[in-house]
Amino acid sequence: MINKYLATCDSCKQKFIFRAVVPLATTDSLRFSCPECESELWANLTLDYSVPKMDLAPQGFILDDLLQEYDLPIITVATDLPVHKVKHVLSLTEGGSPFLWMNHEMGAAFPIWREKVDSLQSLRHGRLHDIRRLLDYCRISRWDNVRKCIEESFKDLIPLNNEFSFSEPIKSIHLCYRIISCIYTPLVLPEKMLEFLEEYYAFLNDCINTKDNQYKNLIGNWRENPEYQAFRSKILGTFLRVFDHFDAFIVGLLYEEMPPSLQERIDEYRIFRDDYLVIKALYQDIFELTSQLTVFLGAIINLSIRNDSCLFSNGDRSFNRFKRRTAFERLQILSEVPRLNTLLSAVSRPMRNTIGHFSAYYDCRSGDLQYDDGTNINYIVFLGQFFTAVKALWFMLIFVEKMDIDWQRYLK
Repeated sequence: MINKYLATCDSCKQKFIFRAVVPLATTDSLRFSCPECESELWANLTLDYSVPKMDLAPQGFILDDLLQEYDLPIITVATDLPVHKVKHVLSLTEGGSPFLWMNHEMGAAFPIWREKVDSLQSLRHGRLHDIRRLLDYCRISRWDNVRKCIEESFKDLIPLNNEFSFSEPIKSIHLCYRIISCIYTPLVLPEKMLEFLEEYYAFLNDCINTKDNQYKNLIGNWRENPEYQAFRSKILGTFLRVFDHFDAFIVGLLYEEMPPSLQERIDEYRIFRDDYLVIKALYQDIFELTSQLTVFLGAIINLSIRNDSCLFSNGDRSFNRFKRRTAFERLQILSEVPRLNTLLSAVSRPMRNTIGHFSAYYDCRSGDLQYDDGTNINYIVFLGQFFTAVKALWFMLIFVEKMDIDWQRYLK
């Protein structure tokens, strides 16, 4: 659905046709530039998906709903669909809609992506408050409240019968993280999930089966360790922030599912968003969590392979020494888990350093991230990298779930 307006720039008084694609997912605002003077313009969005209806609050330009056909410049904006830089500045008959054009470009992959977006939007739109409440109880390990929340708000999403033989609170922990996995299931292919988990569980099960006392001592120390508790809390909090802004990573998901021939032509397209500072902060935080994960994941690997949780593959013999390593040096130990290495190391250190050191900014005129050295990257590609980081966060949630369960199973 496209809403069409006559618009006037406040700065130069240029009139133009403003075509706004109703977002598939909740979006707060968008930014673009005047076709004449290139002044930065933006609009806040209020969406009602029951109609559907989108209200625009323009900033820097005004709208006139009484649109007549004028021979004026055309701007088509979309926040979660790529807009073709040439086709979508033509009249509607010639230019078509970004939705239909992307369906044409991607073929069978596009309706699959759309189905995933609809599923996530339904969860986000209808259950955000309940998910926020569930995650808050989980962060403070109030499993009795988790159980009540699940019974009140999620019994239609997952079964609450006796299909699990676990006792409480392990059953509530398991159900809590299953709800989280319902959100992640559209994002990580099941066969890929299995590959990552098989590799991790091979080390974990070896520790449980052959180093039982050492493993219990290790996770017992983590339960009392403020650093691990902070790590766990930050993972759950970051997940909630990501889910709150999932309209950004679904663009990254779209980019990942594009055929290679379309990815190679991605600079023919752009996106119109106003969330770079939010996504920048999330990307940096996920990168730092990935680096912190190496301490705890490394301990499991160390115990399994070298019979000593403190003996790292790089020769370090204590957690404190290993933690003094740079993020790049820490990530090298992931060579012992090659499948997980592909997932976790894909959270790019150069990208983190570039955006973290304020060496890049979002240019609403081009739709690119502009680097200080004069190079640039399409914002759609950047959101693809953000989506890669979101998938790494999925494994971190699996990691803390297993620790939550094993604390109850082995330390009670």
